[in-house]
Amino acid sequence: MGFRFWSFGLLLAAWSAPLSRADVLLYDYVQTSLIGTNYNAEAFASNRTKMAQRFITQANGYVITQLKLNIWTGSQNPGTYTVDLYSDNSNAVGTKVATAGTRDIATIYANAGTLTQATFTGLNINLATNTSYWVVVESNTGVEGSDMYWGHGGSTMVTNPTSAARFNPSTTPQWYTYPNASNPGALGMQVYASVPEPGTLLLGGLASLLGGGALWHTRRRNQLHKSQIQSASPSVNR
Repeated sequence: MGFRFWSFGLLLAAWSAPLSRADVLLYDYVQTSLIGTNYNAEAFASNRTKMAQRFITQANGYVITQLKLNIWTGSQNPGTYTVDLYSDNSNAVGTKVATAGTRDIATIYANAGTLTQATFTGLNINLATNTSYWVVVESNTGVEGSDMYWGHGGSTMVTNPTSAARFNPSTTPQWYTYPNASNPGALGMQVYASVPEPGTLLLGGLASLLGGGALWHTRRRNQLHKSQIQSASPSVNR
């Protein structure tokens, strides 16, 4: 009885304790020092209705919590844009695995040629570890008239071992991956993932250990009870 209530109390404490997490940057090419200044960019157009930037998860950084994108529009036109996460298919954009959100293009309005940021927070997108994925931005309406851009660093400013790509609905294949040495090089964004801190991992391990101990104790008690019943039963000759 004492073990059962003691273990139950510790299990309850472990499971009810708040998760403690830290964030790690999986991709960091946002150039915050250039916010509000002229900046290189790729324009969304009829032959670039979507653009994508590849990143790689880590062993302890694979739950996406936040995205920051260097995207903006120079005109206050109607329309929306969507940010998705896609799988990787041999260094090409694969299939959609999650959506970060859809917003009005007007929310990223800035004077033409200036850098702004769109931030998607509160995400909880669980991906595989040590795996390549793509952040895909799509201009949903008024591609030519949206005056929408994604800032980049150019061919001489590639700081990540990843690739950029564009989507052209009129070609086969529709996705084209840029060589790392060519424009746009690295599209501007930051990708954050959560990392369980040591305290959280310890609580998880404690919960598992106590859960296993409680299960063993219950089984052992049942076996003893069954053995006592069998030994107390009278034998019957037939």
